[in-house]
Amino acid sequence: MNPVDNRPYGFRDPNNEELYTTPRTDFKNVTPDGVSAAVEGYFRFPAIWLGIALEDEQARFFDPKLHHEIVYRRDLSCNIKVCAKRDGTFLFDFSQWPLAPIVRIPGYEHPNEMYRIPPENEKQRKLADSYGVLRAQVMNVHQACLSTAEERLFGIYAPAGVPVASQNTHKSLSFDEAHGYHDNVYDMHALARNVANNKDNVSKPALHRRVVDLSAIDLSFTLLDNILRTGDSGIVQIIEAVFIAARRDSEGRSGECVMLAWGASEQLVSILWNRLIVESKKDKDIGEKIGGERLKKLRGRDYTASVMVEILEMTGKVDSELYRHLEIARKTRNKWAHEMRMPKHSEAYVCLEAARRLLKLALGIDLLIQSGGSGGGPTWWIWGWERTLRNGGP
Repeated sequence: MNPVDNRPYGFRDPNNEELYTTPRTDFKNVTPDGVSAAVEGYFRFPAIWLGIALEDEQARFFDPKLHHEIVYRRDLSCNIKVCAKRDGTFLFDFSQWPLAPIVRIPGYEHPNEMYRIPPENEKQRKLADSYGVLRAQVMNVHQACLSTAEERLFGIYAPAGVPVASQNTHKSLSFDEAHGYHDNVYDMHALARNVANNKDNVSKPALHRRVVDLSAIDLSFTLLDNILRTGDSGIVQIIEAVFIAARRDSEGRSGECVMLAWGASEQLVSILWNRLIVESKKDKDIGEKIGGERLKKLRGRDYTASVMVEILEMTGKVDSELYRHLEIARKTRNKWAHEMRMPKHSEAYVCLEAARRLLKLALGIDLLIQSGGSGGGPTWWIWGWERTLRNGGP
Protein backbone atom coordinates (compact mmCIF):
# COMPACT_ATOMS: atom_id res chain seq x y z
CA MET A 1 0.00 0.00 0.00
CA ASN A 2 1.37 3.41 -0.96
CA PRO A 3 1.99 5.87 1.87
CA VAL A 4 -0.37 8.83 2.10
CA ASP A 5 0.77 11.67 -0.15
CA ASN A 6 0.89 14.70 2.15
CA ARG A 7 2.26 17.12 -0.44
CA PRO A 8 0.07 20.22 -0.88
CA TYR A 9 -1.80 20.86 -4.10
CA GLY A 10 -1.08 23.74 -6.41
CA PHE A 11 -3.75 26.38 -5.90
CA ARG A 12 -5.66 29.03 -7.84
CA ASP A 13 -6.23 32.41 -6.19
CA PRO A 14 -9.51 34.03 -7.39
CA ASN A 15 -7.96 37.42 -6.70
CA ASN A 16 -5.10 36.77 -9.13
CA GLU A 17 -6.96 35.81 -12.31
CA GLU A 18 -4.68 38.00 -14.44
CA LEU A 19 -1.78 35.86 -13.29
CA TYR A 20 -3.08 32.87 -15.27
CA THR A 21 -4.17 34.64 -18.44
CA THR A 22 -1.59 37.40 -19.02
CA PRO A 23 1.34 36.66 -21.36
CA ARG A 24 4.42 35.97 -19.29
CA THR A 25 7.99 34.80 -19.60
CA ASP A 26 8.51 33.80 -15.96
CA PHE A 27 6.86 30.44 -15.29
CA LYS A 28 8.74 29.80 -12.05
CA ASN A 29 5.78 29.98 -9.68
CA VAL A 30 2.82 29.90 -12.06
CA THR A 31 1.38 27.49 -14.61
CA PRO A 32 -0.84 29.69 -16.88
CA ASP A 33 -4.21 28.64 -18.26
CA GLY A 34 -3.81 26.30 -21.21
CA VAL A 35 -5.89 25.13 -24.13
CA SER A 36 -5.79 21.89 -26.11
CA ALA A 37 -5.21 21.78 -29.86
CA ALA A 38 -7.88 23.25 -32.09
CA VAL A 39 -6.46 21.56 -35.20
CA GLU A 40 -5.14 18.04 -35.55
CA GLY A 41 -4.09 16.18 -38.65
CA TYR A 42 -2.01 13.48 -40.23
CA PHE A 43 0.52 13.00 -42.99
CA ARG A 44 -0.77 10.16 -45.12
CA PHE A 45 1.71 7.30 -45.31
CA PRO A 46 2.49 5.73 -47.84
CA ALA A 47 3.11 9.27 -49.10
CA ILE A 48 0.90 10.72 -51.84
CA TRP A 49 0.47 13.97 -53.76
CA LEU A 50 -2.93 15.64 -53.65
CA GLY A 51 -4.35 17.09 -56.84
CA ILE A 52 -1.25 17.60 -58.97
CA ALA A 53 2.19 16.21 -58.26
CA LEU A 54 5.17 18.50 -57.96
CA GLU A 55 7.62 18.21 -60.81
CA ASP A 56 10.68 16.13 -59.94
CA GLU A 57 12.93 19.16 -59.77
CA GLN A 58 10.43 20.97 -57.53
CA ALA A 59 10.03 17.95 -55.27
CA ARG A 60 13.76 17.30 -54.87
CA PHE A 61 14.12 20.01 -52.24
CA PHE A 62 11.69 21.04 -49.53
CA ASP A 63 9.74 24.21 -50.28
CA PRO A 64 6.92 25.02 -47.82
CA LYS A 65 5.12 27.17 -50.39
CA LEU A 66 4.87 24.19 -52.72
CA HIS A 67 4.65 21.20 -50.37
CA HIS A 68 2.26 22.93 -47.95
CA GLU A 69 0.04 24.61 -50.52
CA ILE A 70 -3.59 24.15 -49.45
CA VAL A 71 -5.35 22.45 -52.34
CA TYR A 72 -8.69 21.69 -50.67
CA ARG A 73 -10.92 23.27 -47.99
CA ARG A 74 -14.37 22.40 -46.75
CA ASP A 75 -16.71 22.96 -43.81
CA LEU A 76 -18.44 19.71 -42.89
CA SER A 77 -22.02 19.72 -41.61
CA CYS A 78 -20.85 18.02 -38.40
CA ASN A 79 -19.03 21.27 -37.43
CA ILE A 80 -15.54 20.14 -38.41
CA LYS A 81 -13.54 22.24 -40.87
CA VAL A 82 -11.03 20.39 -43.01
CA CYS A 83 -8.23 21.21 -45.40
CA ALA A 84 -5.68 19.20 -47.37
CA LYS A 85 -2.17 20.15 -48.46
CA ARG A 86 -0.27 19.22 -51.60
CA ASP A 87 2.13 16.91 -49.75
CA GLY A 88 -0.64 14.63 -48.46
CA THR A 89 -1.29 16.30 -45.11
CA PHE A 90 -4.92 16.34 -43.94
CA LEU A 91 -5.93 18.81 -41.23
CA PHE A 92 -9.13 18.90 -39.16
CA ASP A 93 -10.35 21.87 -37.12
CA PHE A 94 -12.16 20.14 -34.25
CA SER A 95 -12.64 23.30 -32.15
CA GLN A 96 -16.43 23.36 -32.70
CA TRP A 97 -17.04 19.61 -32.90
CA PRO A 98 -19.32 18.72 -29.96
CA LEU A 99 -17.79 15.27 -29.42
CA ALA A 100 -14.18 16.45 -29.02
CA PRO A 101 -13.88 20.26 -28.85
CA ILE A 102 -11.11 22.44 -27.43
CA VAL A 103 -10.49 21.93 -23.71
CA ARG A 104 -9.46 24.79 -21.44
CA ILE A 105 -7.01 23.66 -18.77
CA PRO A 106 -6.97 25.86 -15.64
CA GLY A 107 -3.66 27.23 -14.44
CA TYR A 108 -2.46 27.39 -10.86
CA GLU A 109 0.21 28.74 -8.54
CA HIS A 110 2.97 26.57 -7.15
CA PRO A 111 3.54 26.27 -3.42
CA ASN A 112 7.12 26.90 -2.29
CA GLU A 113 7.72 23.17 -1.84
CA MET A 114 7.06 19.87 -3.57
CA TYR A 115 3.42 19.85 -4.61
CA ARG A 116 0.68 17.90 -6.41
CA ILE A 117 -1.07 19.07 -9.57
CA PRO A 118 -4.59 20.33 -8.70
CA PRO A 119 -7.39 17.81 -9.43
CA GLU A 120 -9.22 20.21 -11.78
CA ASN A 121 -6.10 20.60 -13.91
CA GLU A 122 -5.62 16.81 -14.04
CA LYS A 123 -9.28 16.28 -14.90
CA GLN A 124 -9.17 18.67 -17.86
CA ARG A 125 -5.89 17.24 -19.16
CA LYS A 126 -7.34 13.72 -19.09
CA LEU A 127 -10.44 15.01 -20.90
CA ALA A 128 -8.24 16.57 -23.59
CA ASP A 129 -6.31 13.30 -23.91
CA SER A 130 -9.53 11.32 -24.37
CA TYR A 131 -10.66 13.78 -27.04
CA GLY A 132 -7.30 13.31 -28.76
CA VAL A 133 -7.91 9.57 -29.00
CA LEU A 134 -11.33 10.11 -30.60
CA ARG A 135 -9.90 12.66 -33.03
CA ALA A 136 -7.25 10.17 -34.17
CA GLN A 137 -9.98 7.57 -34.66
CA VAL A 138 -11.81 10.04 -36.92
CA MET A 139 -8.64 10.39 -39.01
CA ASN A 140 -8.38 6.62 -39.39
CA VAL A 141 -12.03 6.50 -40.48
CA HIS A 142 -11.15 9.19 -43.03
CA GLN A 143 -8.41 6.93 -44.39
CA ALA A 144 -11.02 4.21 -44.95
CA CYS A 145 -13.23 6.79 -46.67
CA LEU A 146 -10.34 7.85 -48.90
CA SER A 147 -9.72 4.27 -50.07
CA THR A 148 -13.45 3.90 -50.74
CA ALA A 149 -13.59 7.16 -52.73
CA GLU A 150 -10.70 6.15 -55.01
CA GLU A 151 -12.26 2.77 -55.67
CA ARG A 152 -15.69 4.20 -56.44
CA LEU A 153 -14.47 6.97 -58.74
CA PHE A 154 -11.51 5.38 -60.48
CA GLY A 155 -11.48 1.66 -59.61
CA ILE A 156 -8.16 2.14 -57.78
CA TYR A 157 -7.35 -0.43 -55.11
CA ALA A 158 -4.37 1.30 -53.53
CA PRO A 159 -2.82 0.25 -50.20
CA ALA A 160 -4.67 1.79 -47.26
CA GLY A 161 -2.83 4.37 -45.19
CA VAL A 162 -0.99 3.48 -41.98
CA PRO A 163 -3.21 4.15 -38.93
CA VAL A 164 -2.42 7.12 -36.73
CA ALA A 165 -2.61 7.37 -32.93
CA SER A 166 -3.27 10.40 -30.75
CA GLN A 167 0.43 10.59 -29.87
CA ASN A 168 1.57 11.14 -33.47
CA THR A 169 -1.02 13.45 -34.99
CA HIS A 170 -0.03 16.97 -36.03
CA LYS A 171 -1.38 19.46 -33.45
CA SER A 172 -1.77 23.22 -33.80
CA LEU A 173 -4.11 26.15 -33.19
CA SER A 174 -4.87 26.91 -36.86
CA PHE A 175 -4.54 25.60 -40.40
CA ASP A 176 -1.87 28.19 -41.17
CA GLU A 177 0.46 27.41 -38.29
CA ALA A 178 3.79 26.08 -39.59
CA HIS A 179 4.45 22.36 -39.37
CA GLY A 180 7.23 21.28 -37.06
CA TYR A 181 9.87 19.21 -38.81
CA HIS A 182 11.70 17.90 -35.76
CA ASP A 183 13.05 14.38 -36.17
CA ASN A 184 11.30 12.08 -33.74
CA VAL A 185 12.27 8.42 -33.49
CA TYR A 186 8.95 7.67 -31.78
CA ASP A 187 6.83 9.07 -34.61
CA MET A 188 6.89 7.08 -37.85
CA HIS A 189 4.59 9.57 -39.61
CA ALA A 190 6.90 12.49 -38.81
CA LEU A 191 9.93 10.55 -40.03
CA ALA A 192 8.08 9.57 -43.21
CA ARG A 193 7.06 13.20 -43.85
CA ASN A 194 10.60 14.48 -43.16
CA VAL A 195 12.11 12.01 -45.63
CA ALA A 196 9.38 12.26 -48.28
CA ASN A 197 9.46 16.08 -48.22
CA ASN A 198 13.28 16.06 -47.90
CA LYS A 199 13.28 18.61 -45.10
CA ASP A 200 17.10 18.40 -44.82
CA ASN A 201 17.44 19.25 -48.53
CA VAL A 202 19.71 16.31 -49.29
CA SER A 203 20.70 16.27 -52.94
CA LYS A 204 18.98 13.19 -54.33
CA PRO A 205 16.19 12.26 -56.76
CA ALA A 206 12.67 12.90 -55.51
CA LEU A 207 10.82 9.87 -54.17
CA HIS A 208 7.94 8.74 -56.39
CA ARG A 209 4.45 9.31 -54.97
CA ARG A 210 1.05 8.35 -56.27
CA VAL A 211 -1.31 11.24 -57.10
CA VAL A 212 -4.80 11.31 -55.56
CA ASP A 213 -7.37 13.32 -57.50
CA LEU A 214 -9.16 16.12 -55.67
CA SER A 215 -12.53 14.64 -56.57
CA ALA A 216 -11.59 11.60 -54.47
CA ILE A 217 -10.62 13.92 -51.61
CA ASP A 218 -14.00 15.62 -51.85
CA LEU A 219 -15.90 12.32 -51.87
CA SER A 220 -13.85 11.03 -48.94
CA PHE A 221 -14.97 13.98 -46.83
CA THR A 222 -18.58 13.55 -47.95
CA LEU A 223 -18.44 9.94 -46.75
CA LEU A 224 -16.82 11.03 -43.48
CA ASP A 225 -19.41 13.76 -42.94
CA ASN A 226 -22.24 11.27 -43.42
CA ILE A 227 -20.69 9.08 -40.72
CA LEU A 228 -19.97 11.87 -38.23
CA ARG A 229 -23.28 13.68 -38.53
CA THR A 230 -24.86 10.79 -36.57
CA GLY A 231 -23.07 12.16 -33.51
CA ASP A 232 -22.27 8.62 -32.36
CA SER A 233 -18.65 8.08 -31.34
CA GLY A 234 -19.33 4.33 -31.09
CA ILE A 235 -19.76 4.17 -34.86
CA VAL A 236 -16.37 5.84 -35.30
CA GLN A 237 -14.75 3.21 -33.07
CA ILE A 238 -16.41 0.32 -34.92
CA ILE A 239 -15.28 1.56 -38.33
CA GLU A 240 -11.77 2.24 -37.08
CA ALA A 241 -11.58 -1.30 -35.69
CA VAL A 242 -12.43 -2.74 -39.10
CA PHE A 243 -9.95 -0.40 -40.81
CA ILE A 244 -7.12 -1.45 -38.48
CA ALA A 245 -8.15 -5.10 -38.88
CA ALA A 246 -7.63 -4.72 -42.64
CA ARG A 247 -4.22 -3.17 -42.02
CA ARG A 248 -3.25 -6.10 -39.79
CA ASP A 249 -4.29 -8.52 -42.52
CA SER A 250 -2.09 -6.67 -45.02
CA GLU A 251 0.81 -7.13 -42.58
CA GLY A 252 0.22 -10.88 -42.37
CA ARG A 253 -1.04 -10.58 -38.78
CA SER A 254 -4.28 -12.41 -39.45
CA GLY A 255 -4.92 -13.33 -35.81
CA GLU A 256 -5.16 -9.70 -34.77
CA CYS A 257 -7.17 -8.98 -37.90
CA VAL A 258 -9.76 -11.59 -36.96
CA MET A 259 -10.02 -10.42 -33.33
CA LEU A 260 -10.68 -6.82 -34.35
CA ALA A 261 -13.04 -7.69 -37.19
CA TRP A 262 -15.07 -10.06 -35.02
CA GLY A 263 -15.24 -7.52 -32.17
CA ALA A 264 -16.68 -4.94 -34.58
CA SER A 265 -19.04 -7.57 -36.02
CA GLU A 266 -20.40 -8.40 -32.56
CA GLN A 267 -21.27 -4.74 -32.01
CA LEU A 268 -23.04 -4.58 -35.36
CA VAL A 269 -24.91 -7.83 -34.72
CA SER A 270 -26.13 -6.30 -31.43
CA ILE A 271 -27.48 -3.31 -33.36
CA LEU A 272 -29.43 -5.63 -35.67
CA TRP A 273 -30.63 -7.65 -32.67
CA ASN A 274 -31.97 -4.57 -30.85
CA ARG A 275 -33.63 -3.44 -34.06
CA LEU A 276 -35.38 -6.84 -34.30
CA ILE A 277 -36.62 -6.48 -30.71
CA VAL A 278 -38.03 -3.02 -31.45
CA GLU A 279 -39.77 -4.31 -34.57
CA SER A 280 -41.16 -7.30 -32.67
CA LYS A 281 -42.59 -5.06 -29.96
CA LYS A 282 -44.58 -3.24 -32.62
CA ASP A 283 -46.17 -6.51 -33.77
CA LYS A 284 -49.65 -6.89 -32.27
CA ASP A 285 -49.31 -10.61 -31.48
CA ILE A 286 -45.69 -10.58 -30.32
CA GLY A 287 -45.35 -7.14 -28.75
CA GLU A 288 -47.52 -7.84 -25.71
CA LYS A 289 -45.27 -10.79 -24.84
CA ILE A 290 -42.14 -8.66 -24.73
CA GLY A 291 -41.86 -6.49 -21.68
CA GLY A 292 -40.43 -6.20 -18.22
CA GLU A 293 -38.13 -9.06 -17.29
CA ARG A 294 -38.41 -10.69 -20.70
CA LEU A 295 -37.21 -7.56 -22.46
CA LYS A 296 -34.37 -7.27 -19.95
CA LYS A 297 -33.42 -10.88 -20.65
CA LEU A 298 -33.50 -10.39 -24.42
CA ARG A 299 -31.07 -7.49 -24.07
CA GLY A 300 -28.93 -9.20 -21.46
CA ARG A 301 -26.12 -11.72 -21.66
CA ASP A 302 -28.27 -14.82 -22.07
CA TYR A 303 -28.27 -14.31 -25.83
CA THR A 304 -24.74 -14.58 -27.23
CA ALA A 305 -23.70 -13.26 -30.62
CA SER A 306 -23.94 -16.81 -31.94
CA VAL A 307 -27.58 -17.12 -30.83
CA MET A 308 -28.40 -13.66 -32.15
CA VAL A 309 -26.99 -14.53 -35.58
CA GLU A 310 -29.04 -17.76 -35.67
CA ILE A 311 -32.28 -15.91 -34.96
CA LEU A 312 -31.43 -13.02 -37.28
CA GLU A 313 -30.90 -15.51 -40.12
CA MET A 314 -34.10 -17.43 -39.36
CA THR A 315 -36.12 -14.17 -39.33
CA GLY A 316 -34.62 -13.03 -42.62
CA LYS A 317 -32.65 -10.10 -41.20
CA VAL A 318 -29.36 -11.71 -42.27
CA ASP A 319 -29.04 -13.62 -45.55
CA SER A 320 -27.54 -17.09 -45.83
CA GLU A 321 -24.20 -15.92 -47.23
CA LEU A 322 -23.62 -13.40 -44.45
CA TYR A 323 -24.72 -16.03 -41.91
CA ARG A 324 -22.10 -18.43 -43.31
CA HIS A 325 -19.41 -15.73 -43.17
CA LEU A 326 -20.29 -14.90 -39.58
CA GLU A 327 -20.09 -18.54 -38.58
CA ILE A 328 -16.63 -18.83 -40.14
CA ALA A 329 -15.57 -15.55 -38.46
CA ARG A 330 -16.81 -16.64 -35.03
CA LYS A 331 -15.13 -20.05 -35.17
CA THR A 332 -11.91 -18.57 -36.53
CA ARG A 333 -11.83 -16.00 -33.76
CA ASN A 334 -12.41 -18.68 -31.11
CA LYS A 335 -9.61 -20.84 -32.52
CA TRP A 336 -7.23 -17.88 -32.32
CA ALA A 337 -8.39 -16.67 -28.89
CA HIS A 338 -8.40 -20.09 -27.19
CA GLU A 339 -5.86 -22.14 -29.13
CA MET A 340 -3.71 -19.47 -30.84
CA ARG A 341 -4.35 -21.17 -34.18
CA MET A 342 -3.17 -18.72 -36.83
CA PRO A 343 -6.07 -17.99 -39.21
CA LYS A 344 -5.60 -18.54 -42.91
CA HIS A 345 -5.62 -15.48 -45.14
CA SER A 346 -8.91 -16.70 -46.64
CA GLU A 347 -10.46 -16.85 -43.16
CA ALA A 348 -9.26 -13.33 -42.34
CA TYR A 349 -10.76 -12.12 -45.63
CA VAL A 350 -14.11 -13.69 -44.73
CA CYS A 351 -14.04 -11.97 -41.32
CA LEU A 352 -13.38 -8.61 -42.95
CA GLU A 353 -16.07 -9.19 -45.57
CA ALA A 354 -18.58 -10.06 -42.82
CA ALA A 355 -17.75 -6.86 -40.93
CA ARG A 356 -17.98 -4.79 -44.12
CA ARG A 357 -21.38 -6.21 -45.01
CA LEU A 358 -22.63 -5.70 -41.45
CA LEU A 359 -21.59 -2.06 -41.59
CA LYS A 360 -23.81 -1.60 -44.63
CA LEU A 361 -26.69 -3.68 -43.25
CA ALA A 362 -26.74 -2.26 -39.72
CA LEU A 363 -25.64 1.32 -40.31
CA GLY A 364 -26.04 1.96 -44.04
CA ILE A 365 -22.30 2.64 -44.32
CA ASP A 366 -20.76 1.12 -47.44
CA LEU A 367 -16.96 1.32 -47.23
CA LEU A 368 -14.19 -0.47 -49.05
CA ILE A 369 -12.08 -2.01 -46.30
CA GLN A 370 -8.83 -2.47 -48.20
CA SER A 371 -6.64 -5.42 -47.18
CA GLY A 372 -4.02 -7.59 -48.82
CA GLY A 373 -0.27 -7.10 -48.62
CA SER A 374 2.77 -6.89 -50.83
CA GLY A 375 4.05 -10.39 -50.12
CA GLY A 376 6.76 -11.75 -47.91
CA GLY A 377 9.80 -10.45 -49.76
CA PRO A 378 12.07 -10.85 -52.78
CA THR A 379 13.51 -14.08 -54.18
CA TRP A 380 16.85 -14.90 -55.79
CA TRP A 381 17.83 -17.30 -58.56
CA ILE A 382 19.04 -20.58 -57.09
CA TRP A 383 22.48 -20.32 -58.68
CA GLY A 384 23.11 -17.15 -56.68
CA TRP A 385 22.55 -19.10 -53.47
CA GLU A 386 24.78 -21.97 -54.64
CA ARG A 387 27.55 -19.50 -55.50
CA THR A 388 27.22 -17.98 -52.03
CA LEU A 389 27.59 -21.42 -50.44
CA ARG A 390 30.71 -22.14 -52.50
CA ASN A 391 32.19 -18.87 -51.24
CA GLY A 392 31.69 -19.75 -47.60
CA GLY A 393 27.98 -19.28 -46.97
CA PRO A 394 26.06 -16.30 -45.67
